[in-house]
Amino acid sequence: MRVLFGKGRKSTDSDSQLILKVNNCGSYKEVDEDVKILRSEGRKDYHLLFVANGEFRVDGIAYASGHCALYRPNEPHNYVYKSAEGSVYYWLHFTGTDAGEIVKDFDGRCLCYNDKSSDVNNILEMMISACVNGGDKSEEYIATLLRALCILLCEKKTEKPFAKAIAMMRDFSQQHVLADYAQASFMSEGHFTKAFKTAYGITPLKYKTKLQTDHAKFLLASTSLKVSAVSALSGFCDPLYFSRVFKKNTGYSPEQYRKNL
Repeated sequence: MRVLFGKGRKSTDSDSQLILKVNNCGSYKEVDEDVKILRSEGRKDYHLLFVANGEFRVDGIAYASGHCALYRPNEPHNYVYKSAEGSVYYWLHFTGTDAGEIVKDFDGRCLCYNDKSSDVNNILEMMISACVNGGDKSEEYIATLLRALCILLCEKKTEKPFAKAIAMMRDFSQQHVLADYAQASFMSEGHFTKAFKTAYGITPLKYKTKLQTDHAKFLLASTSLKVSAVSALSGFCDPLYFSRVFKKNTGYSPEQYRKNL
């Protein structure tokens, strides 16, 4: 298991009269045994969790990749990072006089951000890197990233066309076919394909392949998983077929892509 604390492991549980302040942030990757966190009195600051890959349990409920959870000051913490190959979890502690305002539209404890997952992941990685590397303007830069992250998370969602079909495409653990997506959209296969291409500019199967390729790129960049494991976690049954599809869509084999990062 790889554990990173951006500002070290010393206690950073405090509030602040600054406009915004990131007390600490970090990640848990390749979790090989469940990590259970219980804080009966919570923390003085805000605590944000994000599961980029894997599953966590928040207040006893399981949430898969793409979910964020938010604990507000003094709310009891009860969550578990579940062990899983390729797991990637992020956490963030923040405070400040504007902290409550920037998360006021975060509705409830947990929300799903599958459609924004890569953006959330990138911002959190930049925040952690800035915390680790420091610098004269690092705190101001980190606070700016925090504000951008909260705007992204609290942006009002609008239902996208074919949302149910796309959610099925994102579930790489299931081998759905075109007929399944059409049925979920209450259309014939031909009508569904034509309407989907009108909405998104590409066919449903090309859209699914793009989702799989993007997920594979994320795993290759953020984990040390073997290509065969990346293939399986991205919804491909055959690693050789995965390599051909990946190269066709990126110009690189999976090994070359990782090497060139």
